[in-house]
Amino acid sequence: MLIRSITLVLYNFAIFCYQLAIYLAFPINNKSRQWVRGRKNLFHKLQQEITEDGFKVWMHVSSLGEFEQGRPIIEALKSESPRSKIILTFFSPSGFELRKNYEFAEIVSYLPLDTPNNANKFIELVNPNLAIFIKYDFWYHYFKKLKDHNIPLLLVSSIFRKNQIYFKPYGGFFRKLLQIPDHIFVQNKDSQKLLRSRGINNTTVINDSRIDRVIKIQNSLQNENISQAKLFKGNSAILTIGSSYQNEERLVFQALSNELADWKIIIAPHHVNRKRIDEIKRIFKDYNCVLWTQYPTENQLTNAQILLVDTIGLLNTLYSLSEIAFIGGGFNKSIHNLLEPAVFGNAILFGPAGYEKFKEAVDLVNCEGAMLVQSPEMFQPSLSEIIKGKKYLKMGTQAKQYIDEHKGGSIKVMDYIIDRYPKINYTT
Repeated sequence: MLIRSITLVLYNFAIFCYQLAIYLAFPINNKSRQWVRGRKNLFHKLQQEITEDGFKVWMHVSSLGEFEQGRPIIEALKSESPRSKIILTFFSPSGFELRKNYEFAEIVSYLPLDTPNNANKFIELVNPNLAIFIKYDFWYHYFKKLKDHNIPLLLVSSIFRKNQIYFKPYGGFFRKLLQIPDHIFVQNKDSQKLLRSRGINNTTVINDSRIDRVIKIQNSLQNENISQAKLFKGNSAILTIGSSYQNEERLVFQALSNELADWKIIIAPHHVNRKRIDEIKRIFKDYNCVLWTQYPTENQLTNAQILLVDTIGLLNTLYSLSEIAFIGGGFNKSIHNLLEPAVFGNAILFGPAGYEKFKEAVDLVNCEGAMLVQSPEMFQPSLSEIIKGKKYLKMGTQAKQYIDEHKGGSIKVMDYIIDRYPKINYTT
Protein backbone atom coordinates (compact mmCIF):
# COMPACT_ATOMS: atom_id res chain seq x y z
CA MET A 1 0.00 0.00 0.00
CA LEU A 2 2.86 2.37 0.86
CA ILE A 3 4.60 1.67 -2.46
CA ARG A 4 1.35 2.28 -4.31
CA SER A 5 0.83 5.60 -2.52
CA ILE A 6 4.37 6.74 -3.29
CA THR A 7 3.99 5.73 -6.93
CA LEU A 8 0.74 7.68 -7.18
CA VAL A 9 2.44 10.78 -5.75
CA LEU A 10 5.23 10.40 -8.31
CA TYR A 11 2.69 9.87 -11.11
CA ASN A 12 0.81 13.05 -10.18
CA PHE A 13 4.10 14.93 -9.95
CA ALA A 14 5.08 13.70 -13.44
CA ILE A 15 1.74 14.95 -14.81
CA PHE A 16 2.37 18.33 -13.14
CA CYS A 17 5.88 18.51 -14.65
CA TYR A 18 4.51 17.64 -18.09
CA GLN A 19 1.97 20.45 -17.87
CA LEU A 20 4.64 22.86 -16.66
CA ALA A 21 6.88 21.94 -19.60
CA ILE A 22 4.01 22.53 -22.04
CA TYR A 23 3.38 26.00 -20.62
CA LEU A 24 7.07 26.88 -20.63
CA ALA A 25 7.27 25.87 -24.30
CA PHE A 26 4.14 27.90 -25.15
CA PRO A 27 5.96 30.98 -26.50
CA ILE A 28 8.29 29.05 -28.81
CA ASN A 29 6.49 25.84 -29.82
CA ASN A 30 3.39 25.77 -32.02
CA LYS A 31 2.20 22.35 -30.78
CA SER A 32 2.42 23.55 -27.19
CA ARG A 33 0.33 26.59 -28.07
CA GLN A 34 -2.29 24.38 -29.72
CA TRP A 35 -2.24 22.02 -26.73
CA VAL A 36 -2.88 24.87 -24.27
CA ARG A 37 -5.35 26.86 -26.35
CA GLY A 38 -7.32 23.75 -27.25
CA ARG A 39 -7.94 23.01 -23.58
CA LYS A 40 -8.95 26.55 -22.65
CA ASN A 41 -12.55 26.63 -21.30
CA LEU A 42 -12.80 22.97 -22.32
CA PHE A 43 -15.30 21.97 -19.64
CA HIS A 44 -17.52 24.94 -20.44
CA LYS A 45 -17.56 23.94 -24.12
CA LEU A 46 -18.36 20.34 -23.25
CA GLN A 47 -21.20 21.41 -20.99
CA GLN A 48 -22.76 23.33 -23.87
CA GLU A 49 -22.39 20.45 -26.34
CA ILE A 50 -23.21 17.38 -24.27
CA THR A 51 -26.73 15.93 -24.27
CA GLU A 52 -28.27 13.27 -22.07
CA ASP A 53 -30.20 11.40 -24.75
CA GLY A 54 -28.84 8.42 -26.66
CA PHE A 55 -26.27 5.72 -25.89
CA LYS A 56 -23.03 7.64 -25.43
CA VAL A 57 -19.74 6.10 -26.47
CA TRP A 58 -16.55 7.89 -25.44
CA MET A 59 -13.57 6.98 -27.60
CA HIS A 60 -10.13 8.29 -26.69
CA VAL A 61 -7.17 8.30 -29.07
CA SER A 62 -3.73 9.77 -28.62
CA SER A 63 -3.24 11.15 -32.13
CA LEU A 64 -3.99 10.61 -35.81
CA GLY A 65 -2.64 7.06 -36.10
CA GLU A 66 -4.78 5.83 -33.21
CA PHE A 67 -7.76 7.68 -34.65
CA GLU A 68 -7.41 5.67 -37.86
CA GLN A 69 -7.56 2.51 -35.73
CA GLY A 70 -10.68 3.68 -33.94
CA ARG A 71 -12.41 5.15 -36.96
CA PRO A 72 -13.76 1.86 -38.40
CA ILE A 73 -15.34 1.09 -35.03
CA ILE A 74 -16.98 4.52 -34.78
CA GLU A 75 -18.39 4.23 -38.29
CA ALA A 76 -19.60 0.67 -37.66
CA LEU A 77 -21.30 1.87 -34.48
CA LYS A 78 -23.02 4.71 -36.31
CA SER A 79 -24.12 2.31 -39.04
CA GLU A 80 -25.55 -0.21 -36.58
CA SER A 81 -26.89 2.39 -34.17
CA PRO A 82 -27.46 5.81 -35.77
CA ARG A 83 -28.87 7.18 -32.50
CA SER A 84 -25.74 6.49 -30.51
CA LYS A 85 -23.65 9.54 -29.64
CA ILE A 86 -19.88 9.51 -30.14
CA ILE A 87 -17.62 11.65 -27.94
CA LEU A 88 -14.13 11.56 -29.47
CA THR A 89 -11.14 12.89 -27.52
CA PHE A 90 -7.55 13.47 -28.59
CA PHE A 91 -4.45 14.03 -26.49
CA SER A 92 -2.26 15.39 -29.29
CA PRO A 93 -2.87 18.57 -31.31
CA SER A 94 -1.66 16.85 -34.51
CA GLY A 95 -4.64 14.49 -34.37
CA PHE A 96 -7.24 16.94 -33.10
CA GLU A 97 -6.48 19.72 -35.58
CA LEU A 98 -6.88 17.37 -38.55
CA ARG A 99 -10.04 15.63 -37.32
CA LYS A 100 -11.86 18.24 -35.23
CA ASN A 101 -14.69 18.31 -37.78
CA TYR A 102 -15.03 14.52 -38.06
CA GLU A 103 -18.59 13.95 -39.24
CA PHE A 104 -19.37 10.74 -37.34
CA ALA A 105 -18.67 12.18 -33.88
CA GLU A 106 -21.14 14.45 -32.11
CA ILE A 107 -18.31 15.93 -30.04
CA VAL A 108 -14.59 16.11 -30.86
CA SER A 109 -12.48 17.46 -28.01
CA TYR A 110 -9.09 17.50 -26.40
CA LEU A 111 -8.76 15.29 -23.33
CA PRO A 112 -8.11 17.29 -20.15
CA LEU A 113 -4.85 16.41 -18.44
CA ASP A 114 -5.05 13.35 -16.18
CA THR A 115 -5.59 14.84 -12.73
CA PRO A 116 -8.13 13.58 -10.14
CA ASN A 117 -10.22 16.75 -10.51
CA ASN A 118 -10.18 16.75 -14.32
CA ALA A 119 -11.04 13.06 -14.55
CA ASN A 120 -13.91 13.40 -12.10
CA LYS A 121 -15.36 16.47 -13.85
CA PHE A 122 -15.02 14.91 -17.31
CA ILE A 123 -16.61 11.56 -16.42
CA GLU A 124 -19.51 13.16 -14.53
CA LEU A 125 -20.12 15.65 -17.33
CA VAL A 126 -19.88 13.26 -20.28
CA ASN A 127 -21.34 10.28 -18.37
CA PRO A 128 -20.65 7.77 -21.16
CA ASN A 129 -22.37 4.39 -21.35
CA LEU A 130 -19.22 2.86 -22.81
CA ALA A 131 -15.58 3.97 -23.03
CA ILE A 132 -13.10 2.76 -25.65
CA PHE A 133 -9.39 3.56 -25.51
CA ILE A 134 -7.35 2.86 -28.64
CA LYS A 135 -3.94 1.17 -28.49
CA TYR A 136 -2.04 3.18 -25.82
CA ASP A 137 -2.55 6.40 -23.85
CA PHE A 138 -3.81 4.75 -20.67
CA TRP A 139 -4.47 7.29 -17.89
CA TYR A 140 -4.72 6.30 -14.22
CA HIS A 141 -7.32 8.78 -12.96
CA TYR A 142 -9.62 8.35 -15.96
CA PHE A 143 -9.50 4.57 -15.67
CA LYS A 144 -10.18 4.77 -11.92
CA LYS A 145 -13.15 7.13 -12.35
CA LEU A 146 -14.63 4.88 -15.04
CA LYS A 147 -14.38 1.99 -12.61
CA ASP A 148 -15.85 4.03 -9.75
CA HIS A 149 -18.84 4.90 -11.94
CA ASN A 150 -19.26 1.31 -13.22
CA ILE A 151 -18.76 2.46 -16.81
CA PRO A 152 -17.50 -0.40 -19.02
CA LEU A 153 -14.11 0.16 -20.64
CA LEU A 154 -12.61 -1.55 -23.70
CA LEU A 155 -9.02 -1.33 -24.91
CA VAL A 156 -8.75 -1.88 -28.66
CA SER A 157 -5.79 -2.61 -30.98
CA SER A 158 -3.34 -2.66 -28.08
CA ILE A 159 0.16 -4.10 -28.34
CA PHE A 160 2.22 -5.07 -25.32
CA ARG A 161 5.93 -5.85 -25.05
CA LYS A 162 8.08 -7.27 -22.25
CA ASN A 163 10.05 -4.06 -21.86
CA GLN A 164 6.96 -2.01 -20.99
CA ILE A 165 6.56 -0.91 -17.38
CA TYR A 166 3.43 -3.05 -16.91
CA PHE A 167 5.57 -6.19 -16.93
CA LYS A 168 8.49 -4.97 -14.82
CA PRO A 169 8.88 -6.14 -11.20
CA TYR A 170 8.31 -2.53 -10.09
CA GLY A 171 5.34 -1.99 -12.42
CA GLY A 172 2.54 -3.14 -10.12
CA PHE A 173 0.90 0.31 -9.95
CA PHE A 174 0.63 0.52 -13.73
CA ARG A 175 -0.23 -3.16 -14.09
CA LYS A 176 -3.35 -2.56 -12.01
CA LEU A 177 -4.54 -0.23 -14.76
CA LEU A 178 -4.80 -3.24 -17.06
CA GLN A 179 -7.07 -5.00 -14.57
CA ILE A 180 -9.73 -2.28 -14.92
CA PRO A 181 -10.91 -2.75 -18.54
CA ASP A 182 -13.79 -5.14 -19.16
CA HIS A 183 -12.01 -6.47 -22.23
CA ILE A 184 -8.72 -5.93 -24.04
CA PHE A 185 -8.46 -6.48 -27.79
CA VAL A 186 -4.80 -7.02 -28.68
CA GLN A 187 -3.09 -7.23 -32.06
CA ASN A 188 -1.00 -10.34 -31.50
CA LYS A 189 -0.69 -13.50 -29.46
CA ASP A 190 2.50 -12.33 -27.76
CA SER A 191 0.52 -9.46 -26.19
CA GLN A 192 -2.19 -11.84 -25.06
CA LYS A 193 0.42 -14.19 -23.58
CA LEU A 194 2.06 -11.34 -21.65
CA LEU A 195 -1.27 -10.26 -20.19
CA ARG A 196 -2.20 -13.80 -19.22
CA SER A 197 1.16 -14.22 -17.48
CA ARG A 198 -0.02 -11.44 -15.15
CA GLY A 199 -3.46 -12.94 -14.60
CA ILE A 200 -5.29 -10.75 -17.14
CA ASN A 201 -7.38 -13.19 -19.16
CA ASN A 202 -10.18 -11.03 -20.56
CA THR A 203 -8.44 -10.69 -23.92
CA THR A 204 -9.11 -11.33 -27.60
CA VAL A 205 -6.61 -11.26 -30.46
CA ILE A 206 -7.84 -9.21 -33.42
CA ASN A 207 -6.29 -7.85 -36.58
CA ASP A 208 -5.35 -4.18 -36.68
CA SER A 209 -8.60 -2.27 -37.20
CA ARG A 210 -6.75 0.23 -39.45
CA ILE A 211 -6.75 -2.48 -42.10
CA ASP A 212 -10.53 -2.21 -42.34
CA ARG A 213 -10.12 1.53 -42.78
CA VAL A 214 -7.62 1.30 -45.66
CA ILE A 215 -9.84 -1.26 -47.38
CA LYS A 216 -12.73 1.20 -47.15
CA ILE A 217 -10.52 3.90 -48.68
CA GLN A 218 -9.65 1.56 -51.53
CA ASN A 219 -13.30 0.65 -52.15
CA SER A 220 -14.46 4.26 -52.11
CA LEU A 221 -11.69 5.65 -54.30
CA GLN A 222 -13.01 8.45 -56.47
CA ASN A 223 -10.94 8.69 -59.62
CA GLU A 224 -11.91 12.28 -60.28
CA ASN A 225 -10.07 13.37 -57.10
CA ILE A 226 -6.75 12.23 -58.56
CA SER A 227 -7.38 12.88 -62.24
CA GLN A 228 -4.39 15.22 -62.57
CA ALA A 229 -2.16 12.61 -60.93
CA LYS A 230 -3.36 10.11 -63.58
CA LEU A 231 -2.30 12.52 -66.28
CA PHE A 232 1.07 12.83 -64.55
CA LYS A 233 1.48 9.04 -64.45
CA GLY A 234 0.61 8.30 -68.07
CA ASN A 235 2.35 5.00 -68.85
CA SER A 236 5.21 5.53 -66.40
CA ALA A 237 6.01 3.64 -63.22
CA ILE A 238 5.84 5.77 -60.08
CA LEU A 239 7.67 5.81 -56.78
CA THR A 240 5.78 7.69 -54.06
CA ILE A 241 7.61 9.12 -51.07
CA GLY A 242 4.93 9.16 -48.36
CA SER A 243 5.13 11.41 -45.29
CA SER A 244 8.69 12.26 -46.23
CA TYR A 245 11.45 14.15 -44.48
CA GLN A 246 14.42 15.83 -46.14
CA ASN A 247 16.77 12.86 -45.73
CA GLU A 248 14.38 10.53 -47.60
CA GLU A 249 13.90 13.09 -50.34
CA ARG A 250 17.66 13.42 -50.80
CA LEU A 251 18.01 9.65 -51.10
CA VAL A 252 15.45 9.60 -53.91
CA PHE A 253 17.15 12.57 -55.57
CA GLN A 254 20.45 10.65 -55.62
CA ALA A 255 18.69 7.68 -57.25
CA LEU A 256 17.07 9.75 -60.02
CA SER A 257 20.15 9.62 -62.21
CA ASN A 258 20.45 5.84 -61.78
CA GLU A 259 17.74 3.41 -60.70
CA LEU A 260 14.89 5.93 -61.08
CA ALA A 261 15.96 7.59 -64.33
CA ASP A 262 12.88 6.30 -66.17
CA TRP A 263 10.50 6.62 -63.22
CA LYS A 264 8.25 9.41 -62.07
CA ILE A 265 8.15 10.55 -58.44
CA ILE A 266 5.26 11.69 -56.23
CA ILE A 267 6.40 13.51 -53.08
CA ALA A 268 3.97 13.97 -50.19
CA PRO A 269 5.97 15.51 -47.31
CA HIS A 270 5.10 14.87 -43.68
CA HIS A 271 4.98 18.60 -42.94
CA VAL A 272 3.21 20.72 -45.53
CA ASN A 273 4.26 24.34 -45.17
CA ARG A 274 5.99 26.96 -47.28
CA LYS A 275 9.42 26.26 -45.80
CA ARG A 276 9.26 22.52 -46.53
CA ILE A 277 7.83 22.97 -50.03
CA ASP A 278 10.58 25.44 -50.94
CA GLU A 279 13.15 23.07 -49.49
CA ILE A 280 11.92 20.20 -51.67
CA LYS A 281 11.84 22.39 -54.75
CA ARG A 282 15.49 23.27 -54.16
CA ILE A 283 16.47 19.61 -53.81
CA PHE A 284 14.83 18.72 -57.15
CA LYS A 285 15.58 21.99 -58.95
CA ASP A 286 17.31 20.13 -61.79
CA TYR A 287 14.16 18.17 -62.60
CA ASN A 288 10.81 19.16 -64.01
CA CYS A 289 8.66 19.53 -60.89
CA VAL A 290 5.00 20.56 -60.69
CA LEU A 291 2.95 21.46 -57.60
CA TRP A 292 -0.47 19.94 -56.99
CA THR A 293 -2.16 23.18 -55.87
CA GLN A 294 -0.99 25.11 -58.93
CA TYR A 295 -3.32 23.00 -61.11
CA PRO A 296 -0.75 22.26 -63.82
CA THR A 297 -1.95 21.79 -67.38
CA GLU A 298 -2.13 18.41 -69.07
CA ASN A 299 1.03 19.20 -70.99
CA GLN A 300 2.88 20.22 -67.81
CA LEU A 301 1.79 17.04 -66.03
CA THR A 302 2.74 14.81 -68.92
CA ASN A 303 6.23 16.27 -69.16
CA ALA A 304 6.95 16.53 -65.42
CA GLN A 305 9.06 13.97 -63.56
CA ILE A 306 8.20 15.16 -60.05
CA LEU A 307 4.71 15.79 -58.65
CA LEU A 308 4.94 17.65 -55.36
CA VAL A 309 1.78 17.29 -53.27
CA ASP A 310 1.65 20.54 -51.32
CA THR A 311 -1.65 19.83 -49.55
CA ILE A 312 -2.94 17.23 -47.11
CA GLY A 313 -5.50 14.44 -47.43
CA LEU A 314 -4.49 12.97 -50.79
CA LEU A 315 -1.64 10.60 -50.01
CA ASN A 316 -3.75 7.55 -49.15
CA THR A 317 -5.42 7.63 -52.58
CA LEU A 318 -2.32 8.61 -54.58
CA TYR A 319 -0.79 5.28 -53.60
CA SER A 320 -3.27 3.75 -56.06
CA LEU A 321 -1.07 5.08 -58.89
CA SER A 322 2.36 4.03 -57.66
CA GLU A 323 4.31 0.82 -57.88
CA ILE A 324 6.78 1.50 -55.06
CA ALA A 325 6.22 3.42 -51.82
CA PHE A 326 9.15 4.78 -49.82
CA ILE A 327 7.69 5.53 -46.38
CA GLY A 328 9.02 8.48 -44.42
CA GLY A 329 10.17 8.55 -40.81
CA GLY A 330 12.35 5.46 -40.87
CA PHE A 331 15.52 7.54 -40.78
CA ASN A 332 14.09 9.94 -38.19
CA LYS A 333 12.01 9.00 -35.12
CA SER A 334 9.57 6.42 -36.43
CA ILE A 335 8.04 5.13 -39.67
CA HIS A 336 4.65 6.31 -40.83
CA ASN A 337 1.67 4.40 -42.21
CA LEU A 338 2.53 1.27 -44.22
CA LEU A 339 -1.01 -0.04 -44.59
CA GLU A 340 -2.14 2.71 -46.94
CA PRO A 341 0.32 1.77 -49.71
CA ALA A 342 -0.04 -1.96 -48.99
CA VAL A 343 -3.77 -2.00 -49.77
CA PHE A 344 -2.99 -0.68 -53.26
CA GLY A 345 -0.33 -3.31 -53.89
CA ASN A 346 2.73 -1.10 -53.56
CA ALA A 347 6.11 -2.62 -52.86
CA ILE A 348 7.22 -0.86 -49.68
CA LEU A 349 10.60 0.43 -48.53
CA PHE A 350 11.27 1.99 -45.13
CA GLY A 351 14.09 2.78 -42.70
CA PRO A 352 14.63 1.13 -39.33
CA ALA A 353 13.51 3.76 -36.81
CA GLY A 354 10.84 2.31 -34.54
CA TYR A 355 9.66 -0.29 -37.02
CA GLU A 356 9.78 -3.18 -34.53
CA LYS A 357 6.96 -1.49 -32.58
CA PHE A 358 4.60 -1.87 -35.54
CA LYS A 359 3.24 -5.35 -36.10
CA GLU A 360 2.34 -4.63 -39.71
CA ALA A 361 5.93 -3.52 -40.46
CA VAL A 362 7.38 -6.75 -39.12
CA ASP A 363 4.69 -8.82 -40.84
CA LEU A 364 5.13 -7.12 -44.22
CA VAL A 365 8.89 -7.67 -44.13
CA ASN A 366 8.36 -11.32 -43.18
CA CYS A 367 5.92 -11.92 -46.05
CA GLU A 368 8.23 -10.04 -48.46
CA GLY A 369 5.71 -7.30 -49.16
CA ALA A 370 8.14 -4.74 -47.75
CA MET A 371 11.90 -4.29 -47.47
CA LEU A 372 13.67 -2.86 -44.44
CA VAL A 373 16.47 -0.49 -45.49
CA GLN A 374 18.92 -0.69 -42.61
CA SER A 375 20.79 2.55 -43.36
CA PRO A 376 20.69 5.47 -45.82
CA GLU A 377 23.68 3.93 -47.61
CA MET A 378 21.61 0.83 -48.30
CA PHE A 379 18.78 2.69 -50.02
CA GLN A 380 20.12 2.65 -53.57
CA PRO A 381 21.25 -1.01 -53.44
CA SER A 382 17.85 -1.98 -52.01
CA LEU A 383 16.03 0.03 -54.65
CA SER A 384 18.17 -1.47 -57.40
CA GLU A 385 17.41 -4.95 -56.11
CA ILE A 386 13.65 -4.57 -56.33
CA ILE A 387 13.62 -2.69 -59.64
CA LYS A 388 15.93 -5.17 -61.35
CA GLY A 389 13.79 -8.00 -62.66
CA LYS A 390 10.68 -6.10 -61.48
CA LYS A 391 10.76 -7.71 -58.07
CA TYR A 392 8.56 -4.83 -56.88
CA LEU A 393 5.58 -6.42 -58.68
CA LYS A 394 5.80 -9.58 -56.58
CA MET A 395 6.32 -7.52 -53.43
CA GLY A 396 3.21 -5.48 -54.20
CA THR A 397 1.17 -8.65 -54.64
CA GLN A 398 2.41 -9.93 -51.27
CA ALA A 399 1.58 -6.63 -49.58
CA LYS A 400 -1.98 -6.66 -50.96
CA GLN A 401 -2.42 -10.28 -49.94
CA TYR A 402 -1.37 -9.40 -46.39
CA ILE A 403 -4.13 -6.78 -46.25
CA ASP A 404 -6.76 -9.19 -47.57
CA GLU A 405 -5.77 -11.84 -45.04
CA HIS A 406 -5.84 -9.52 -42.02
CA LYS A 407 -9.12 -7.64 -42.33
CA GLY A 408 -12.05 -7.85 -39.94
CA GLY A 409 -10.60 -6.55 -36.66
CA SER A 410 -13.32 -3.92 -36.21
CA ILE A 411 -16.02 -6.53 -36.89
CA LYS A 412 -14.85 -8.60 -33.90
CA VAL A 413 -15.02 -5.53 -31.68
CA MET A 414 -18.51 -4.68 -32.94
CA ASP A 415 -19.70 -8.25 -32.38
CA TYR A 416 -18.53 -7.98 -28.78
CA ILE A 417 -20.26 -4.61 -28.26
CA ILE A 418 -23.54 -5.80 -29.76
CA ASP A 419 -23.47 -8.94 -27.65
CA ARG A 420 -22.57 -7.26 -24.35
CA TYR A 421 -24.35 -3.92 -24.50
CA PRO A 422 -27.97 -4.45 -25.57
CA LYS A 423 -28.93 -0.96 -24.36
CA ILE A 424 -27.69 0.41 -27.67
CA ASN A 425 -30.59 1.03 -30.01
CA TYR A 426 -29.59 -1.06 -33.04
CA THR A 427 -32.47 0.03 -35.26
CA THR A 428 -31.71 1.95 -38.38
